Amino acid sequence: MTNIALKVLTENSNLMVFSLDRESGLFEHANHAFRFFQEIQGPLQNIQDLADRLPVEDRDLLQARLLGIENSPIEGTVVKFSGEGGQVYLELNMYPYRDAGISKIAGYARDVTLQTEFQQAILGHNSKKNAILNILSHDLVGSLAILEKLAVLALETSGRKQGDPLVPVLTSMQEMCRSNAGLIRGFLRKEFLTSMGVPLNRVRADLNDMLKGFMGQFASMAAECGISVQYDQVKSPVHLFIDQDKLIQVLNNLLSNALKFTPSGGMVRVWVESGRDLVTICVSDTGIGIPAHLKEHVFEKFSSSKRTGLNGEEPHGMGLWAVKTMVEWMGGNIRVDSTEGQGTEFRIELPITQS
Repeated sequence: MTNIALKVLTENSNLMVFSLDRESGLFEHANHAFRFFQEIQGPLQNIQDLADRLPVEDRDLLQARLLGIENSPIEGTVVKFSGEGGQVYLELNMYPYRDAGISKIAGYARDVTLQTEFQQAILGHNSKKNAILNILSHDLVGSLAILEKLAVLALETSGRKQGDPLVPVLTSMQEMCRSNAGLIRGFLRKEFLTSMGVPLNRVRADLNDMLKGFMGQFASMAAECGISVQYDQVKSPVHLFIDQDKLIQVLNNLLSNALKFTPSGGMVRVWVESGRDLVTICVSDTGIGIPAHLKEHVFEKFSSSKRTGLNGEEPHGMGLWAVKTMVEWMGGNIRVDSTEGQGTEFRIELPITQS
């Protein structure tokens, strides 16, 4: 393919293709799509003009990536750009090269606003769905378990006398409660395992933005169970390279466990600790805690530490083994600290985005 053919392709591409001088940062070439973008969002003379229209954390990330571009090209980095035409999300891709001994950068940008906002909307709906499922399973399964126990108690009290018209009624009630509780647990198990089976989709995301909506939904639902939920977020943005949906599933599982083992009047607390290289998401409760002899087995795939909830909720899915697996897929780790009779605290450590 000739240089002329390449110029024709880049000029007519929907991608915003450009080249710039590394020393001055000036854009030396901009195709039609990039020029049209500037007509809407305002002129961009150099790479610094672009960086100045990014939020601080995105600007710092871009500048750090540009410093190391010789060793690692910039690929698929999504930033939030604010211009005269409004806010958009841009995916940046840049590659170093030399022309007559001069260091330059060739690259292209892609507007991914629709995809990003769609993904955010889906995550919001998933968060709401997960919170609702958590509470419904907690209330319904718990109520069904209590009704089943009452039916068994009534049968034992009656002595299961032959000819007693209540015996078949109570037996049917017992079986119906057990069956419906099993259906709910099966549905939750399938939902959780289906999420695990979806390929990992790691993107750079602000943890505060992601958790704010999810925790809001969960807190309002948990209040119906008589359990208060407290969420303490860090003041500044915290960016992670994660699969947002899987992290929500991880938190959903931990919070579901907290509800199961925390009595009415108790508290579930979630907070974030941000360090230089790691961010820690903490989930604690004031529940019954984990017996000492079970703590070392809670993350095993076929663990013997699974327990029935305070309202008779049976464990479902592969529990904390699946949680640990998904956290490790995202480059993190999880640990637990618990005192029987006082409560439990899980700590999820994830690397802060550096690329």
